[in-house]
Amino acid sequence: MTRKSFIGIIVLIIYREYLIKMFQENLFKEEKNYIMSIKEGSANAIFNNLKPHEFRRRFDSYQGKARIFLYVTKPTAKIMGEIICETPIIGSIDKMIELLSENKYDTENTLRNYLSNSKESFALPIISTCRYENSIPLSEMRNLFPNFFPPMSSQRLDSEKYKNILEFLLNRK
Repeated sequence: MTRKSFIGIIVLIIYREYLIKMFQENLFKEEKNYIMSIKEGSANAIFNNLKPHEFRRRFDSYQGKARIFLYVTKPTAKIMGEIICETPIIGSIDKMIELLSENKYDTENTLRNYLSNSKESFALPIISTCRYENSIPLSEMRNLFPNFFPPMSSQRLDSEKYKNILEFLLNRK
């Protein structure tokens, strides 16, 4: 065996290990996973099908579907459920206002105020919801994961850092 072919084999082995690791970490998975902080009224509107889009000033511009765990802020302080969203709609405030025709919760005025200082806005089209029978209190999350802090807005969970939290949430249902 020549030195060149030996190096080629080593490169292929390393690449194979890299691909295995990527699949194990869900980095090639079509569905992205996030945790998002949300007010209780908005969460209830989503679970009651009154709000077909979740509007955000900032979010990832992913393609395909995303699973988003909804952490309802204090005083509730619980993960109440999850939603599946399609690719975000990104655009101006006026583009977001056009989406309100199906929305029975948000108003044009509240949406304009919320998005007022954003260069671009995000609307996450909600295609399914799952409200947990037993919400997960923040205290339980912190007992299991002492370094867990709910995000100010949202956090992607598909990384080594959040692997245990994601596994817990996916298996909790």
